[in-house]
Amino acid sequence: HQPTDVPASINREGMMRVARLAFSTVDEMADGSVRPRFRKLAKFDDDESRRRMESADALIIRANDPPLRMGIAWHFDECEPDTVVVCNVVPGSPAALAGLHTGDRVYRINNRDFANDAVFAQLARSLPDPLELIVERDGRYRVAVLKPTSGDAKKLVGRREP
Repeated sequence: HQPTDVPASINREGMMRVARLAFSTVDEMADGSVRPRFRKLAKFDDDESRRRMESADALIIRANDPPLRMGIAWHFDECEPDTVVVCNVVPGSPAALAGLHTGDRVYRINNRDFANDAVFAQLARSLPDPLELIVERDGRYRVAVLKPTSGDAKKLVGRREP
């Protein structure tokens, strides 16, 4: 911040996204059964090695979950339980082609509400193509239409382990 900053230039939507992320992270760490893992050598990582680690960790798929077809990984947000937050978009996937980005918040799928990430996953598996998602980014809502492609692209998706 600078002394020349004025209230009109404050990015309220961005502040809300950061606050939601900070709250859900602290809440998950305080109440969750899984403690964060720290790597002693992380302080020696460069930007490229961090990117590789983050993209590898983002697509943890549960063994009993059937493959989905969107090309995203998401996480549940306890602050807004009827949404999911995109935490990874597979390059070249239907989600990437539809313009989804990391941090997008999904509110509806094919005009249906969902109560949590498990219901979202079930709907994503069972609803017919194309999939229409109501997505919020930076305080603006839009419709993202995912048109799954043939072959392996239908299998590109995961849900981050809680």
